[in-house]
Amino acid sequence: MRRLLLLAALLPLCAASAAERKAPPWEKPLAAGRQLYRDNCIVCHAIDPGKPAKLGPNLFRFFQNELTPLTKAAPSEAYMRIKIQFGGDLMPAYVGRLSERNIDRLVEYIRSRK
Repeated sequence: MRRLLLLAALLPLCAASAAERKAPPWEKPLAAGRQLYRDNCIVCHAIDPGKPAKLGPNLFRFFQNELTPLTKAAPSEAYMRIKIQFGGDLMPAYVGRLSERNIDRLVEYIRSRK
């Protein structure tokens, strides 16, 4: 009986701590975007300050640049989405591989790297 009462007293504490836990990474857009970058982009693109460009340009502060490195266009989220979806000379297309939601998460993560 004592164990049952103890369990009944502790159950609300367990439920409260479960509710206070952080959301899993797939529910956090930046964490999900970082994972998408690691899974799909890291081989060709650096995203840290001071790192040399790999096969593609370094994406650190990409949106703060006046022009994109290769096409010399003004960087924008629309440009980034199109580039991710349809690729380029060396970049593969990710249309059909990444959902619109995941592309949005990836762009948001790249934008956050300022």
